[in-house]
Amino acid sequence: MGIAAMGAIGACLRFYFGQRIRWNAAKDFPFATLVINVTGSALLGMLWSMYELNAIGELLWQLLGTGLLGAYTTFSTFSYELFSLLQKKRIIAASLYLLATVVLGIVAAASARVIVHMVALN
Repeated sequence: MGIAAMGAIGACLRFYFGQRIRWNAAKDFPFATLVINVTGSALLGMLWSMYELNAIGELLWQLLGTGLLGAYTTFSTFSYELFSLLQKKRIIAASLYLLATVVLGIVAAASARVIVHMVALN
């Protein structure tokens, strides 16, 4: 029940930020989904480290990681938007979107993990 409640909050946050992250220069580029997925990756990296360091327990890890961030981030929208760019034959934009999402997501998660571990050691 708690994961579902956190999922509802995560979905509402995704909708809220998705509506507010608009960039006129990127009108035809899925910038909002990119930002949401990268920030979600960073937050999940942070939580993962906190869980590893026993700063949060199993329940909070599941509630926030699976519930909140699972609903906040969106692989299905990423896939849809990528496919849409490809259908429109916007190969460069699709390639940039794919690479930016994957690379920035990994960098964000890894950076957040490093930061949490550095803070924990001090």
